[in-house]
Amino acid sequence: MTDFQMAMLALTGGGFLLTCATVIVSVTRAVSKIEKDTSSKIADEVIARTNAIAESRRQTEKALADAVTSRNTDMTNIRDDMDAMFRASDDRVREIANALRGFTETVEKDVHRVEKFGLQYYVQKPEFERAIGQIGSDLKAGFAELKTEIREFKTEMKEDIKEARSEHRS
Repeated sequence: MTDFQMAMLALTGGGFLLTCATVIVSVTRAVSKIEKDTSSKIADEVIARTNAIAESRRQTEKALADAVTSRNTDMTNIRDDMDAMFRASDDRVREIANALRGFTETVEKDVHRVEKFGLQYYVQKPEFERAIGQIGSDLKAGFAELKTEIREFKTEMKEDIKEARSEHRS
């Protein structure tokens, strides 16, 4: 190779190396710029989200405090209403108890009068036993008569069935 070719080769190689170095430096600077830009955007986003979370937490705490206050007020109102209802109910129950007590006393007096009347005018045990015995014997007689009638009816039915069969065969 000649000196000229060597010089040209050296110039071409140097130009190539210089171009490569320039490209590497440019790419490195671009990557660094992208990294800084991305880092700043991420930091801004983190700050924005942290602020949003803090604000959301404050709003939630306020809403919760308002809800607790509202619930406590409602519970107090309900408790007061229930107390009034229970007082009224207790008064009604007392009235009912007094009325029942009076009614029970009246019923006890009536029962006592009925017991006295029963002792004087109703059937005594020996008379009752005689009456039950008479009813038992009447029932036995009635059942015996009923059995006889059923047997007679059964015989009549058998005869009627036989006649119907014989007529049917003829």
